[in-house]
Amino acid sequence: MPQEANELMEYFDSTYIGGRIIKNNTRSNVIRRTPAAFPPSVWNVHEVTLNDGQRTNNQTEGWNHRFSKLVNRSHPSIWLLIEKMRLKLGVDEVKIGQRDIGQPLPKKKCILVCKKN
Repeated sequence: MPQEANELMEYFDSTYIGGRIIKNNTRSNVIRRTPAAFPPSVWNVHEVTLNDGQRTNNQTEGWNHRFSKLVNRSHPSIWLLIEKMRLKLGVDEVKIGQRDIGQPLPKKKCILVCKKN
């Protein structure tokens, strides 16, 4: 492995696999590992793939798609991103409030798709 890749490999290992190695205190030589922020059980799809399962979550994909349409930029500024997140949060809070008082949610539009043989 090239020397230049060490920092990346350490980051990947501490974030996605084994966690960080830390000393309990300065006087003892006891070290321990903290849990990884995103352990393999969260992101590893090997078993799912072998069992022909779904490797993605359609709800998450749908949310990402709708939010991308709302932002309408490939690389938005942090300020635009915050503005759009606040807008989305406001819309979601209204929907939750409507649901809580028993108001029915609007029906989704039905789109007819014609396929040529």
